[in-house]
Amino acid sequence: PRRRPVMTPYAKSKLAAMQAPLDRITPVTDEMLRNPPPGDWLQWRRTYDGWAYSPLKQINRNTVKNLKVAWTWSMASPSDAVNEFTPLVHDGILFLWNFGDTIQALDAKTGTLLWQYVHELPKDYPSLPGFYRTKRSLAIGGHKLIVPTIDMHLIALDVKTGKKLWDVVTDDYKSERTYNSGPLVVKDKVLVGAGNCSPGSANQERGKVAGYFPPGGCFITGHDLETGKELWRFNTVAHANEPGGDTWNNLPDEKRGGSAIWEVGQYDPELNLTYWGTGSPSPWSTVTRGTFGAKGLYMNSTLAINPDTGKLVWYY
Repeated sequence: PRRRPVMTPYAKSKLAAMQAPLDRITPVTDEMLRNPPPGDWLQWRRTYDGWAYSPLKQINRNTVKNLKVAWTWSMASPSDAVNEFTPLVHDGILFLWNFGDTIQALDAKTGTLLWQYVHELPKDYPSLPGFYRTKRSLAIGGHKLIVPTIDMHLIALDVKTGKKLWDVVTDDYKSERTYNSGPLVVKDKVLVGAGNCSPGSANQERGKVAGYFPPGGCFITGHDLETGKELWRFNTVAHANEPGGDTWNNLPDEKRGGSAIWEVGQYDPELNLTYWGTGSPSPWSTVTRGTFGAKGLYMNSTLAINPDTGKLVWYY
């Protein structure tokens, strides 16, 4: 067997100093998600209201001219890479998604890589275009970094080590649904919405069938933050036996598609409602789809959902 390299006392001290910022990370509480510390960026748009506003005042009209590059970090850039990601920042650690479902924790002050986690895709994963394999955000709650993958896993990593704490699968990746928006942590739950439910396929045989799309449309799920267990599921295309199911001109569920989640939802703590926008139906044409004159819930809609139960409160 190969012998492990022995670290010298000097190397050990340097490693400990480099990783010291990780030791100072505190758990992200519900109160912190409602009112983040000024220097933190804990959600896609920082706060539950989605304003993407920073209260920091060090950079202003008078000081912006003094900005200089402190460090740089290269993003993965294969020919089809698409980067639309907003990093998270907590206690001086920057959490980054890199194309290919690579998750990295950096010292925000120095740019030093502190840990890295790589999610391996199945060998037969369909070669979807890059814009279906991108990510807009991650989420953080407690001591967990929440990662939805493009092959329909929802994973929790330890923020201090990058070690995988739990891993649940919400769909067969061969359906070609993906997670390319982001998750939302609300109290003790993780909410996440599926995407890529529109016509178009990476599978050559499916592509020969006019406008293949994942049957049944997309969905939003709620999971236990501690274990990852799925607690509820809301179909963004109403199925026949569900409220709104009679708005698809009696089409069977496998002929209903679309209503993808392209961006992570927001949350109103006072009303205890979470809001999600859905995309277009599949196929796009009402004639091809077989729903001419029908409403087709819940396509192109805003959904208000109770995050505790997954029940729809209203839609627009």
